[in-house]
Amino acid sequence: RAVRRAVAASTEPAGAGTAGSAAGRDGADARRQAATLPPDVRSAVGAQPAADSLSLRVSSPEVLLNHMAERYSSSSRIVMEFIDNAFDSAEGLLEERRSLGSEGEDVSAVPHYSRPIDIDVVVDRERRTIRVTDNCVGMPRDVLRRVVLNVGESRKRGSSFLNGQFGFGMQAFRACCGSLVVRSRADPGAPVLGIAISRGQADGFELEEVVGSAADAAVGATGTDVLLSDFDEQWVDSTFEVDAMAAEIESHFERLLGRGNLRVRVRCAATGEERVCRPFDYADPALDAAAHVERVFTVATPGSSADAVPQTVRLSLAVVRTEVNDRQPRFFVNGRRVSAVCATRSFTGVSAKRWTVWAHPLLVGYIDVDSPPGAPLQPVITRDEFKRTRGRRAAFQRVVDECEAELEAALEGINKAQSDKDLTALEDLLTQCLSSVSKEDNRRRRKKRTSMWERAKRAVGLGNDDADVQGIEPPEGGLAALWAGVLPTVLTVGAPAAEDDVETGDDTKAEANTADVKNMQGGGAAKKSNEFAPEVRLVASLPGEPSGEQASSDTGGRSRLAGNCIYVAVSHPDFQERLRKSRRGREKIDERLLGYLSTLIAAHYRERELLSGRLEDDTNPFANMVDTYVNLEGRLRTCLPALLRQIEEAEAEVDA
Repeated sequence: RAVRRAVAASTEPAGAGTAGSAAGRDGADARRQAATLPPDVRSAVGAQPAADSLSLRVSSPEVLLNHMAERYSSSSRIVMEFIDNAFDSAEGLLEERRSLGSEGEDVSAVPHYSRPIDIDVVVDRERRTIRVTDNCVGMPRDVLRRVVLNVGESRKRGSSFLNGQFGFGMQAFRACCGSLVVRSRADPGAPVLGIAISRGQADGFELEEVVGSAADAAVGATGTDVLLSDFDEQWVDSTFEVDAMAAEIESHFERLLGRGNLRVRVRCAATGEERVCRPFDYADPALDAAAHVERVFTVATPGSSADAVPQTVRLSLAVVRTEVNDRQPRFFVNGRRVSAVCATRSFTGVSAKRWTVWAHPLLVGYIDVDSPPGAPLQPVITRDEFKRTRGRRAAFQRVVDECEAELEAALEGINKAQSDKDLTALEDLLTQCLSSVSKEDNRRRRKKRTSMWERAKRAVGLGNDDADVQGIEPPEGGLAALWAGVLPTVLTVGAPAAEDDVETGDDTKAEANTADVKNMQGGGAAKKSNEFAPEVRLVASLPGEPSGEQASSDTGGRSRLAGNCIYVAVSHPDFQERLRKSRRGREKIDERLLGYLSTLIAAHYRERELLSGRLEDDTNPFANMVDTYVNLEGRLRTCLPALLRQIEEAEAEVDA
């Protein structure tokens, strides 16, 4: 009968029974009895086979932990975990003190520790060790045992003001070094407790009392001392340098270093060199901020109001005119850095302005969130990204909506000012290369005229002696008239220009002819100055057009020769199409743009020669213009690398 009852119960659906919880418990008891029957009995009476009960088992915990620790990519990020533990330990000593303005008004809340807090980091490259010591509250025996041995368990979980959430930070050492030693004291009258862990160890740990003056001195009345030793060679990097370590701390804990009664120091064990870490002052006038965006708002996981968990977002972003290293916009959680905004792929998948805004070198600041359980923005275990939660995208979209358009507008203004400087450098290059082309034309012209002068002397029966030439009485009107009247088939030179033909500030036809004749006489020295070569100006609108008006799309709107200047409209669509921009919004000068400019300038250069009467051979003007274009374009391409270096150096000077 017992067997039959057990069999019947085993075939009944779970939860079925005559009535209430008592029947349910009886059925559960009967099913457990049926599960204990021998297989042959169960088969004989038609009972269902018992389900296997399985448990998760990790055959090698230390190997699993080592693989998890490989998610860390730098020694500095691992050391930050242990400094972070010190800040978490001191959180209970934090209080808020109000600061007063000049009129006695309450202007800000300044977090302040109730007693002096010291966090010291000692780097030793020679011994390949890093020590982190604090004088915070320390850890009693049960807490020390738990934080070191209970992986995945953290009493900080659920606390929105503490950063530790995973219970894994102590195990991060496995990625970079062979051993970890932790010593701590929570009560001034208690002994120092210590525990040591090696990378290949999963059991056999000993938590013991540490006796000796060295331990007392390291820990103090209360506090914790952490020693990371036996670093792998490939992990010994700039983290072991005082300045680099201090800079990393200042960037990672930027939001916490301004707390009162706090001192964080980095010291070199070998040299004694020491540096105190200091907060960054975004209000520093030297930054010359062009715009400042500050917001405080809340985001929440989409869904019903009962399920929504509000999360506070505080952002402070500034567009500055002086570039600042390591202060690009970063995400923070509870005052600890997560990652640069432009490097956070979960965010850049929402924002379309990754390069033009968030990666811009003149944008600085932070976006800081708290971390209540269930909030949409939660860091991953290595704290360099955010988990894929249901509300993550919506939260990022809110950040974009709050500030991105305003920041982009401010950065466009900065880019415009820089673009004007870059175009000025390009103007200088264009004018310089055009001057070189003009000088080459002058040399070729002199050579041709010297050759023609020799031919002319032979044609009129003159000797090669300069005296023969000097003895000729020049006709009225000068040698130009002689050339025009006696040798029209050898070279035609225009008569002196009428006064009405002279352009203000330009070489006149008469001046050009006089200079040419002087150069021809006896192969005289060339004129050193190059006053004829026009200057190039890159302008928003051409002369004669209303200021600021968009250039038209016809040929006349691209460029214009006026006086001794060639004006090129940078607002013309053809120019804009060829003026590429970098991902950060900076304009880029490349060979395509130079080719476009060479085409316009060559045409106006030849136009200038035609208007000034300097053309010696106008039988093929198109070929002459192409020659000028090819010559100018080749010179510009050769000078382009130097121009780009000049622009980079100028930008670096401004940033410095």
